[in-house]
Amino acid sequence: MRIATMPWSSIEGLELLPKRYLCTLGFSTEWRLGDLVDIASGEYVSEYCVLNTPGALKYIRVDNVRQFLPNLSEPDLVYIAPNTITHGDRVIVRSGDVVLSRTGTLGRAFVVDSETHGSVMSQHVTRLRPRPEAIWLHPYLLAAYLNSREARERVNALASGSTRLELTHEDLAGIGIPTTLKELATRTFLKEFDKIPPLFCNMRKLARAAIERCSDLLPGSTASGYQGLSCFSAEVRLEGRKTLLPRYYLPSLTAVEDELQTRFECKPLGEIAEVVRGAGTTSKEYTDSGIPYLMTSSLINYGIEFFPEHYATEHTYRSHGQNVGEGDIILTMEGKIGEVALLGADERCAVKNHIEIVRIRADADVAKEFVYAFLASPLGRAQLERRTVVQATIPGLGSASREVLIPIRPRRSVPDLERIIPEVCHNVSQFTRMRIGIRRLLHKLQQSVAAGILRASL
Repeated sequence: MRIATMPWSSIEGLELLPKRYLCTLGFSTEWRLGDLVDIASGEYVSEYCVLNTPGALKYIRVDNVRQFLPNLSEPDLVYIAPNTITHGDRVIVRSGDVVLSRTGTLGRAFVVDSETHGSVMSQHVTRLRPRPEAIWLHPYLLAAYLNSREARERVNALASGSTRLELTHEDLAGIGIPTTLKELATRTFLKEFDKIPPLFCNMRKLARAAIERCSDLLPGSTASGYQGLSCFSAEVRLEGRKTLLPRYYLPSLTAVEDELQTRFECKPLGEIAEVVRGAGTTSKEYTDSGIPYLMTSSLINYGIEFFPEHYATEHTYRSHGQNVGEGDIILTMEGKIGEVALLGADERCAVKNHIEIVRIRADADVAKEFVYAFLASPLGRAQLERRTVVQATIPGLGSASREVLIPIRPRRSVPDLERIIPEVCHNVSQFTRMRIGIRRLLHKLQQSVAAGILRASL
């Protein structure tokens, strides 16, 4: 399909022209998305199930849709039973599909891999499946275009709705893809990005292994399998009677700290680290590119999001004076409490005030990699949950994260500790390096696609 290009100077006086028409101008030669892919959306499911339900399937919702790779953090995942699906294979995704949200937060797309293969889409999520005749359209190439600034502008211009933005299949099908992208679709160029799915899978396995290994510090602990509480107090049975007890005094949580102090010499986090809160900000500080601006929703997949929603300028980053970067531990302390990330090379970021920066002291005699994994483990999360207080409507920790006990050395012979800590640190280091490698690959792909779009716009 060929369309005419028009310089902005030629539309002077047409300020009331709807955005959907302005944003379709630009590429001299393009294909319609609907000519290259099959489009389908998910379905509404009224009830979730627990993970150990026979045949339980991941249910992909809007918050699971991020750029290039999905958000598979356990607190953000829900599952459904197979018998709740009414539309069969149409709502199930498979490896190589590209998934994007069609309501709410628009302009993000990820590629389905082995970890999301067979998942079910919610009604707010849409999958694009390249047709056989568009064999050149590599999933990561399509995702890179849909995640580009130009495509996001088109998507947002086409969205409509009285209370929330929504894309129709017809609007999606009409989105243009510049033919210049086919120039990138060489095997030599794309084979590099075939590394991303196994890297992402191995990265998550290493992180899980490190976190699960921390639980072996207290085998059989009451925190094993800990998933957190959903309210300020819980019903427990004391002296034969049921009663509501504030979570701070719940035996299942207090026992964790008692057991830790019995077996290990422990120190509060505030003694082994400098813990400071992120900076309060206004929307005026946000930019479209630069240094990532982290919110609580930016901590996913055991680290920070590859492409967060907001960025900060170098000036804003320096004005905060926190110099957040490699080696710092990031901990959410309001709202979505207990998510943790250890920053690696080239991961400078600005941090919102719902997040704390944990910087391990040089004389702490404990590795930052171990502290990160311990905080993310059931033993760490149980301590954070115990100290969570609902502040009007939003759960928060205040400054109580500094009280979390970190095991430093055994009080008596505990040979497991000598094996566990090196294993944990090795896995975390490997996981962090893999994440940095994935980030660099995705940025390379993003830059190449942006150059292809630019050539099509000239």
